Amino acid sequence: MAASGLRRSLTIVLTIKIAVILGAAIFVFAPSKRPRIDASALDRQFLDPTNSANQGRTQ
Repeated sequence: MAASGLRRSLTIVLTIKIAVILGAAIFVFAPSKRPRIDASALDRQFLDPTNSANQGRTQ
């Protein structure tokens, strides 16, 4: 009897965890929430020497 109760409890916990992970994937990490990375974005962020993140560094 205790084994079936444990199995039921584990099933419930795993179901809740999977639901939380799927919810985060949909609402937090959805493709619409991700930044668009293309050639111009890379140029602005990494290759542009006037980028504010590079100020104070020597080249």
